[in-house]
Amino acid sequence: IFGFLGTAGPRVLSVPHFTRSEVLRLFLAVPTACALHLGGAHALGDAVFLGALLFFVWSLGKRFQQREDSPPPNFALVGLGLLNGIAGAGLLAFCEASNSAPNLARLATSFLDLGFLLLPLMGVAPFFLRRLLDLPTEDAGGAGRRQLREAGKAIAAGLAIDALFALEIYTTNPTLGWARFGIVALYLGSTLPMRGNSILAAGLRLSLMSVVSGLALWALLPAYRLPVLHIVFIGGFGLAIFSVATRVILGHSGNLGLVRRRRAWLIGALILILLAMISRFVADFVPTRNSHLLWGAICWLFAAGIWAAIMLPHVGRVEEESPAG
Repeated sequence: IFGFLGTAGPRVLSVPHFTRSEVLRLFLAVPTACALHLGGAHALGDAVFLGALLFFVWSLGKRFQQREDSPPPNFALVGLGLLNGIAGAGLLAFCEASNSAPNLARLATSFLDLGFLLLPLMGVAPFFLRRLLDLPTEDAGGAGRRQLREAGKAIAAGLAIDALFALEIYTTNPTLGWARFGIVALYLGSTLPMRGNSILAAGLRLSLMSVVSGLALWALLPAYRLPVLHIVFIGGFGLAIFSVATRVILGHSGNLGLVRRRRAWLIGALILILLAMISRFVADFVPTRNSHLLWGAICWLFAAGIWAAIMLPHVGRVEEESPAG
């Protein structure tokens, strides 16, 4: 979230990119929060992460006020996702510090673990998929009826998902899960471009299919929430991160042609991620659970290793812009 929005956000708004100081603060805050969680200081870890989120939103908001262009209307979901993260981290820090309110903690984890990632993915995917396929992007400027209608649809979908998170505190009715699945499936089905294909577009589409499938299985098998959510996290959010990061790194370093030259390796990494997802999901349904967990982890590590070997050498390279651009 920080990496993509911190890179693409200023470009979409036609404003200056993040400064080194801003990047450094985020780069230090997030690992610090992780270290605190690993050390058992969960309340402090969530508080630090909350601070990172607030700083990030403040930095983006400052640039939004200076914008020369407006973001696509679907990006309203990005803003809602960031608010989910802030609400979730803040509520978790409170619950852990006070050691109380388990229902509130459950709502907080839904906001932070799902809403913070799901809503921005829903908002960015239609825009980014067009970029991956070199399709013309929709006009983001102006305040015409179409832009307002699209923004309204995005906000309504996001608020409905958040409302379902809140209702799940009081009831385990499976209808709520099916409603969430329907909202996400209908929204993505009505906003995603259906024509064109490429390996990175296929990766992003597979990630969205995994999200939708995971939400459907969650509604169908509510007692198996944890294994089902691994479909959403590994196959959904994980594949999306790999696909988006690949396009951003190679695009900014002027090496997009590498996607075609290393196609087989990238396809292998995508397959390994899907195998990791399947192995982790199946683990809770079979007696050989530990073996499936082990092989799922191995597949994930090999996928990450392949991706890192191809991508990381290009992280420090910046494509030279033409004098006119």
